[in-house]
Amino acid sequence: MKNLTLALILLISANMQAQKSTQSVSFSIKEKFNQIISQNFSKANAETSSAFELSLVPNPVTSHLHVNSTGHIKKIMLIDSKGKVVRRVRLKDSKSYTFDTSSLGKGDFKVVISHYDHKRTEIFENI
Repeated sequence: MKNLTLALILLISANMQAQKSTQSVSFSIKEKFNQIISQNFSKANAETSSAFELSLVPNPVTSHLHVNSTGHIKKIMLIDSKGKVVRRVRLKDSKSYTFDTSSLGKGDFKVVISHYDHKRTEIFENI
């Protein structure tokens, strides 16, 4: 974001100077601006795609479900087969969490894992 702000300032400054100088200066600043924007989007996409990797172990579950992710988890919800949220946990800068599932009934449950910019849903069976 700092690079984007800096690029905007440089672009405005360059446009003001370009009125006094040649058009090629303005064009090279615009190219630099586009390059910075492109790099920021590429970096954000790389971080997002790597954060999608996660594991739920064991599955099926008898007493404890371990949620592990390569990205920082913001929130985890356990949802029963009727759509009711049975557990909700908010985390701060954590890549793993363990649920005690011994008090849950038997059956299939959804786990919704929220990272900072995306969600992922997985299914586990509690036996």
